[in-house]
Amino acid sequence: MQKRLYFILMLWVGCTLAFAQTSVQGVPRAHAKAARSTRSATAIPVDFDQIKYWVGDADASFKAALVVKWNDGKGNNTNLVWGYRFTDESTGADMLRDIAAADPRFYMLVNGDTEFGITIGGLGYDLNGSGNIQLVAKGVSYDLVEGIYDCGTYAFGRFSSNDPDDRWQSGWSSGYWSYWTSAGVAEEYEYSPVGASSRILTDGCIDGWSFMGDMTNWDGGDMTGVVEYVGAPSATADYTRGTFFVNEEWYGHQNSTINFLSDEGEWVYRVVQKENPGVELGASSPHGQIYGGRFYVMSKQAKDPGAAITGARLTVLDAKTMKVVKQFQTLGENGGDGRFFLGVDEHKAYVGTSNGIRILDLDRLEFAGDVTGVASADGSAYDQVYSGQIGCMVRVNDRVFAVHQADGLLVINPSTDQVEQTIAGIDGWGYGSVVLSKDGNLWLSLAAKSGTGKADNRLLKLNPATLETEIIALPEGIYGPANSWYAWTPDCFSASRQRNVLYWNGGKASWFSGYTIYKYDIDTNEFSTYLDFTNAADGFYIYGSSFRIDPVSDEAYVSLYKGNADPTYVVRKYDAEGNQTGEFPMIQNYWFPSVPVFPDNEAPVVTTPDEVTLSSAEAVKVSLQELATDADNFDAAIVKSVKAVSDEFVLRAEVQHGDLLITPLSNGSSTITIGINSNGRLEEVQLAVTVAVPTGIDNVPSEPGVPAIRYDMAGQRVNHQRGLQLIKSSDGTFKKVYVK
Repeated sequence: MQKRLYFILMLWVGCTLAFAQTSVQGVPRAHAKAARSTRSATAIPVDFDQIKYWVGDADASFKAALVVKWNDGKGNNTNLVWGYRFTDESTGADMLRDIAAADPRFYMLVNGDTEFGITIGGLGYDLNGSGNIQLVAKGVSYDLVEGIYDCGTYAFGRFSSNDPDDRWQSGWSSGYWSYWTSAGVAEEYEYSPVGASSRILTDGCIDGWSFMGDMTNWDGGDMTGVVEYVGAPSATADYTRGTFFVNEEWYGHQNSTINFLSDEGEWVYRVVQKENPGVELGASSPHGQIYGGRFYVMSKQAKDPGAAITGARLTVLDAKTMKVVKQFQTLGENGGDGRFFLGVDEHKAYVGTSNGIRILDLDRLEFAGDVTGVASADGSAYDQVYSGQIGCMVRVNDRVFAVHQADGLLVINPSTDQVEQTIAGIDGWGYGSVVLSKDGNLWLSLAAKSGTGKADNRLLKLNPATLETEIIALPEGIYGPANSWYAWTPDCFSASRQRNVLYWNGGKASWFSGYTIYKYDIDTNEFSTYLDFTNAADGFYIYGSSFRIDPVSDEAYVSLYKGNADPTYVVRKYDAEGNQTGEFPMIQNYWFPSVPVFPDNEAPVVTTPDEVTLSSAEAVKVSLQELATDADNFDAAIVKSVKAVSDEFVLRAEVQHGDLLITPLSNGSSTITIGINSNGRLEEVQLAVTVAVPTGIDNVPSEPGVPAIRYDMAGQRVNHQRGLQLIKSSDGTFKKVYVK
């Protein structure tokens, strides 16, 4: 009996020790049930000649294959295959890392710094190509760096993909990724006794990864199954056909993002990360503008406290590819947090900050000083808002108008970069936003300077040429535009390019006022309610400032959500009458969208003006209003300027408030080259001018070798040379005078 008990005890100890020595990816597991089966297949169904997508060193002669089996039923449940070119010193971990960095669809969750090397806890594949790649654990989102997130623990099971349509499996205790290796297609897979860091690749070898979710079915974790050869990532999305949405994202958790909604209604999420692996925006991005073929995105800070990657306060992107051109972590010497971007001309832009306006040299992409005359923050209001904060900015003809929270509307000369005048608010109010309407007038909302969000029920109309103002009182039941100085975004206050109509959100509440959009037809002076989500059955209402009018289709794009505690968002489209024309649900995430941005696809169309003949000595104004139009920009926002005058002795020319002012100097012909700048897209047109002013002067024979001095038609000397001069007398005639 004692011998039997001793034998049973020894058998139990032996089994326990064998069980304790079981390993997963080379990591000893005291309680793991790792499969040891090699019954995966008698032959490996991988043909190197059929591999479509190769990653690694293109010049390397060695080749390997990666096969991943998710066992999730998605994507026809196939095993995906990549090819890898490498040197003779590469490991299985190198292959995984390089493929994750190169293929934006493939991503991993790892514990990357252990005594056993890297441990693979989760593998994912962006099956729908949405570009949305983030991991979520306990409600917190985590960004990937070159396709990898290193969680630093073995708690892989708590992570999931934030896109439920992706292929994703993760785990360690109740399920795990089993590692299978083979020396080549003629060999069977074997369960690897070591991890990927210790696996030395050989030419023609194959690495297989299979997720074992059912710990009682060993055969379920083998590498059998139909293989699918992964194609190269699809070409860059056509970012000219759709709408961008700049998102603040969830502060304290991740950096800001941009999503793209195609004209076909398909979402491409986190475009910047998708097109620039390992690169992100900064924190709480409030604004973006496409100007001159580039997409300029403002962020309040360079990095969110919860983000792993440092982004920028200003990110410059190629508007067609969304590739990063340059990032600025600080905004010039005087710094500040990012607010608003405005393209001023083809050479410079103004960058609004929490503390003034910076000048950005667009040719060199460098900061070149500040706009002078802008009051900076005095430090007294930092407990609530920034007293030197700049909001929206607009350029109309030869002026830039910028909203300053404390002081009012700044009128800036873009030629000198100086504030020439400040238009204070009325009755103690400040301004919330400034908007350009189709008719070329500016409209300002009235807001509390303190940043409480309180808004007045009046609008201020401003003529940008004369600076004359008119107060427009809103009828009962129509509330003034809501503002957001407290956590600045550009507000919903906006205008239609197609019709002379304004839109804004407002309500009794002084905060977001996210339930009602109002409409003002300027031509008919009619106010109405455009959209009302007050009693919406589905519980959606407007988030923040995410409302804009498509300049071409005249449809309204609006972001809706169900509150700060529910990460459910949808974008809807509405026609000019408020009828819904589209709905585009989004994956769940705390997007907090700030503003839609529309691509700039159309160049300005220029009309060649008729020749001008001047028969008077007086300066003449020539209207340029009909000179150019742009299908996706306000005509009033098109900036005209004089680029050249072929004969400066004949005339002088300049643009004033959108009109061409021509001053005749002497009889003759000259050509004026007029530059057209529509949202950074440039054209030129030439205007032929003939000056034929009767002078009453007889022909004067010139003295040999003695030049005559030129005078303009007003009798003012143009140059100072010896010889005959023409002096205008009081009766309007000219006399000959010889000057030594």
